Amino acid sequence: IAAPDKNKPCIIESSSISTTIAAARSGNAAVARILIEAGASVDKPVPGFGNPLIAAARGRHHDVVEVLVGAGADVNAVTPEHGSPLMNAVRAGDARIVATLVSAGADPHLAVATPAGPQSPIAAASPAVRAVLDHAVDPAR
Repeated sequence: IAAPDKNKPCIIESSSISTTIAAARSGNAAVARILIEAGASVDKPVPGFGNPLIAAARGRHHDVVEVLVGAGADVNAVTPEHGSPLMNAVRAGDARIVATLVSAGADPHLAVATPAGPQSPIAAASPAVRAVLDHAVDPAR
């Protein structure tokens, strides 16, 4: 899937929740792909929902994560309410999505705001997810 032209207006986005976020939250990769091909944003955040990649990671929707990453979604995008896609995958305990995001360039050291203060995904990871991160991360960093 080619990345959409971010300078072209998209008639399938609404002001309350983007259709791409709705597809991501429901785990519907086919609809997400159609929306992206029609020009829907893969990165546009919506207050209360995050962005499509965050929604897909939080919901453990592997196929949608792969569609969004393939379409050029920013794997290091951070929203104030939901943090980063990687932090959401770590919190969900989904090692497969963690691996997909890290392989696409997600920074496991990128600190995001949490109720306990700033925290990075690598610091928040469970032992199983930490094993994936340890394998994928340069220990010199």
